[in-house]
Amino acid sequence: YEGDHTVSRSGEPHTPHDADHDPAVETFLVMQTTQSWNDVPYTHYPAGTPQLAVMRFHIPPHSYLPWHTHDVPNVAYVLEGVLTVEDRETGLTRVVRAGEAFGESVDSVHRGYTEDLAAEVIAIYAGAEGVPLSRTAD
Repeated sequence: YEGDHTVSRSGEPHTPHDADHDPAVETFLVMQTTQSWNDVPYTHYPAGTPQLAVMRFHIPPHSYLPWHTHDVPNVAYVLEGVLTVEDRETGLTRVVRAGEAFGESVDSVHRGYTEDLAAEVIAIYAGAEGVPLSRTAD
């Protein structure tokens, strides 16, 4: 997809800067980005004490997550299956398959859904104490 993203879907090695790196250990940069999947730049982190969170989602086939927003930047990684993300305002969608990651939208109403395959997804949030990870949209 377009935009300022670094993605390694094919397993391109990422070499650590440590000279003592054991060559038997392989590392892969899965994604690095400054914007969400729908090309909206991330502009800030929330104020306050930093707080990281990791959520795991099991989304059965033919299921829809509720329309929602995020106040904090986060990234999602599809472990298994296929997830489609959709922007409510524009109707833009993106299909994300197992082994792929995407930057989630911040302050933009969106949802994820599955079709014939279930999806297992890990989401990692870079937030702040007291700031919700997501908000259900009206």
